Amino acid sequence: MKEIEKRFLLKNDGWRKEVISSSFYRQRYLPLLDQSRGLVRVRQAGNKGFITLKSCFVNGARDEFEYEIPFEDAGILMENMGSGFYVEKVRHIVPCGDLRWEIDVFQKENAGLTVAELELPSADTVFPQPEWLGKEITGMHRLGNASLSVHPFSVWDDEEKAVFRKKNGVF
Repeated sequence: MKEIEKRFLLKNDGWRKEVISSSFYRQRYLPLLDQSRGLVRVRQAGNKGFITLKSCFVNGARDEFEYEIPFEDAGILMENMGSGFYVEKVRHIVPCGDLRWEIDVFQKENAGLTVAELELPSADTVFPQPEWLGKEITGMHRLGNASLSVHPFSVWDDEEKAVFRKKNGVF
């Protein structure tokens, strides 16, 4: 399956009044010999476990294969085979016509970071841009979940965080 997504920072928390559901996510990445080819993510979402294989982005899209696995198995894989920090977040769903915004409010090592994602059926899909939407960060490697598991927001120094927030117009 092809994944085509747009990712954005947020200007404010106006999206909160539109949330229809929320779930806690905990995930970690498994090391690969050649990380330039893709990644393997293990996730616990609610009471379900998943393993996901993702290729690198090519022309704004990538292959993604996600399989449900037992919740306990996901925990064991993350604990015994995962690398880097756990990425923990609460994902809030906000409707967007036939699509839906997935707004991730990061916790623990990445607290202070909030990212909105929208998966699209095609690269040329036009979608409304709500007033709370900030700068697009699609393809910004440093803000990808896999990167945040290795270099989380909490280890950025205060000046780096301040420059990031000012430059990107985020709260």
